[in-house]
Amino acid sequence: MRSPFRPRLAWALALIVGGGVWGLNTLGYLPAGWWAALAQLWPVALVAVGLDMFIGRRSVVGSVVVIIATTLLVSASLAWMAVRASGLSAGEARPVIQSLRDATGAAVKLDFPTGDLQLTALNGSVYLMEGEVADGPADTFQQNYIVQEAIGRLMLAQEPNVLLAPFVAGRAEQARWDIRLTQEIPMALEIKTRAGRATLALTNLRLTRFDLQTETGQVTVLLPVSAPLVAEVEASAGDVTLAIPSTMPTRLTLRSSESRVRLPSRFTLEGEVYLSPGFDPTLPFLDLTVNTGVGIVTVK
Repeated sequence: MRSPFRPRLAWALALIVGGGVWGLNTLGYLPAGWWAALAQLWPVALVAVGLDMFIGRRSVVGSVVVIIATTLLVSASLAWMAVRASGLSAGEARPVIQSLRDATGAAVKLDFPTGDLQLTALNGSVYLMEGEVADGPADTFQQNYIVQEAIGRLMLAQEPNVLLAPFVAGRAEQARWDIRLTQEIPMALEIKTRAGRATLALTNLRLTRFDLQTETGQVTVLLPVSAPLVAEVEASAGDVTLAIPSTMPTRLTLRSSESRVRLPSRFTLEGEVYLSPGFDPTLPFLDLTVNTGVGIVTVK
């Protein structure tokens, strides 16, 4: 007896389309979050599997029916998401605040995917953080805080709506954060950005550790005048400007192509690191590591 006809046309086409979308998303030709949005359509995949098991494997005509039905379902889902996104607008600015709760040190993390971020020092306040935030068209501000062993751990995040985020990418309306942090206690600061603009005026903060990761955004950092400080900057494809006080003793390590980092003439190469004038490792200094992909880091 001949085995039943089991064409693989539907699944072959699904693999080709899925691979193409994944590749375009990886190369940056699709809006941020597009692949994650498609992944949320997993119920459509279940329907497609059911249709293929029921009629798709019986004949070529059945496979074509499965392909058409799946295409219509995906198209309808994307159209529904686009319609929902078209009605969204940026939120109004509102105040945010965080008390210290007896913390004598702080560890602050900011996850800000896209928009306009301003960060400065907080003057004359007993709070750990004050500021104003406005949500983007498809995201929500999240704030979490706990105190562990006298260290206040503050997490501020911009949580995007995965389904709608690709359809609002590139719109003029974006999230806006104006965050001010205390300068009264020592602090470790970690910031992650993906797109948009960020200005980080850290000059008066008592930082002990600073970590910055950015993808395609434009970031300007004014580093503190006090030491010791360990800092690491990673720029995948964005532009980062680091303003280092001329009086700050600095040791700079490059973990990327030297052509992607622009240094002022005051730095001299000593072995595998760049040193500022009169650098003395026995005194407090800025220990800075820069890692780039195709991004550009400019040190001033």
